[in-house]
Order: sequence, then C-alpha cells, then structure tokens
Amino acid sequence: MTDKPWKRLRQHPFVVQLEIALRTLDLIDRPLVAAVSGGRASMALMFGLRVLGIQDCIVGHVHHGLRAASDDEAAQVQAAASRCTYHCEVLRLSEGRATTPADARQARYEALRNLARARSIRCVATAHHAQDQLESVLWAMVRGAGPAGLVGMVPIRPLADDLHLVRPMLQIDRASVTSFCESAAVTWCEDPTNADESTVRGRLRAEVLPALESMRAGVARRIAAGTAVRAAASAALDHALLAPEGDLWSRGSLAAVDPGLRAASIHRAAVRLAGSADGICADQIQSVCLAVTDGRRHRRVFECGCSVMVAVEAETVRITG
Repeated sequence: MTDKPWKRLRQHPFVVQLEIALRTLDLIDRPLVAAVSGGRASMALMFGLRVLGIQDCIVGHVHHGLRAASDDEAAQVQAAASRCTYHCEVLRLSEGRATTPADARQARYEALRNLARARSIRCVATAHHAQDQLESVLWAMVRGAGPAGLVGMVPIRPLADDLHLVRPMLQIDRASVTSFCESAAVTWCEDPTNADESTVRGRLRAEVLPALESMRAGVARRIAAGTAVRAAASAALDHALLAPEGDLWSRGSLAAVDPGLRAASIHRAAVRLAGSADGICADQIQSVCLAVTDGRRHRRVFECGCSVMVAVEAETVRITG
C-alpha cells in the first residue's frame, strides 16, 4: 500500500501529539516493538506510527487465551498490521500464566521483552493514554502512596537491563484517540473487563472520571501534563529524605527536620520494608511522628501495617518488618 491514503491524516491532532512525544523521547528513528492488544488506544498507536512513516516497527500482540474472543482479536490485529505494512508477531502465553491481573501484566511484559530481544530492538511502546494516567494517580492517592506514587506512569522506564518501555501517548486523551480511529476507519476490539465495575479501574472509569470531567473539562490531560513536575518534585524529596542507618534513625535527627519530611522519611522506609504502600497506615505514621517530638523517654512501639513496626526509644527510632 502506498503512503497516499495516510497523508490526509498527517495533521490530525492525535498524530501531531504523537509525533511531538516521539521526538521528545528521541524515538522517531529508533526501531520499536509496538504492543497492540487490539483495543482502541493500541490500534491508534499502530496506525499513528504508520501515518508518521515509521517503518522500523514490529507489532507484538500478546494472546492470553483467556476469552473466547482471543483468537478473533489476534486475527484482527494481524489484519490491521498488514494494512499498516507491519509484521505482526502473536505471542501466545502458556496456560495458567495469567491467574491474576498482576500475573497477566508480568507475562505480557516478559513476552514483549523476548520479542524485542529476538529482533535486537531496545524499545517497547505501549498505548497508555491520559485517562490511564489519571486512573493511576487517583488510585495511588486512594492507596495512600507517597509522592512517587502520585507521579503516575512515566514516559520511559527500564523494562530490562537492555530494554526500555516507552509510553508516547500519556498526554493524549481518549477523545483524540477515538477521533483518529474514526477518521482512519480503524476498528478495534472492546475488552469487556474494562467496563467491569467490580474492578478498581472499571469503577474509576464508570463513576469517578466522568464526574471529574464534568467539573473540569480536560482533567485527564491536565493531570498527565503535570507528570514531569511531579516526577521532579518526587526526585527532589528523595534526595532530602532522612534514611535510617540499617534499621535506626537518631531520634534527635528525625525531630529536627520539617514535619512533612519526617513523615515522608518514615513512610518511605515503611514502604520499602513492606514492598508496597498498600496496607501502610498513615494514621500510625503520624502517631510515630508525634512520639518522636513529644519529649517522652520511655519506649513505645507502633504497628504501621504489613508487619512494619516502629519503636520510638529515648535516643533512637527503630523500624523493622
């Protein structure tokens, strides 16, 4: 197929934004594996790359085999990739690899890593967009994550020692994605689990995001646009945190710092011990902070969640888990 049918789409806002992101991430001339599930956003990513004239791209479709429609979805992605003149690899996961969403995500990334390595490609691109970013930030807030969690997804991160995961669509909203797909006559598959309101993301999509959008149009784009600022603030905080030496802080050192920095230092150490912010109790962290500065000398122990214990003693503060 010649490039002529794609020229009329070159100035579509989605394509313009995608090109800006690709240039910002220095991806225009790099070989890519494009992760394409068959959903609206990933199909838009693939066709957007084609409109931009990106030639060195392999499409990777992970076939979980969990739903009756999986074979049809794989065939639809292969047909769409052929229309874009891209080679498509269907990556079939072995049975039993995806028993939970976390397992499925890990298995997907492993399959994409293997494809990239086999093709000597160092970047895997996904189609996470502005609404996905907003969901991530909101859920981090609900979970009580620290500043690092409020950064949300970053545009580029290591996927392995020799590979990077890139997300060039984080500042593009769903409306722009849909408009592009309609303009390019792109059809996509709907994953029914995305609308499942028994899941966290399903409920956020059904109830919370529409309410926020009704209060402030473009809220997802606004949150996504602040990613770099939040990342810089989180990095600056990391440098300022008072880390324990082994499992001990000097109580005097903790008492001398700003109250917010004191709480953040204890929270970060607790999260590292627990492996996650889930289950870490903010109220207990605050109780620890008050004990550090109240002048009392007797030993007090606080259970901060996930088996993390903080003992405030006369001269030291000890954290274990």
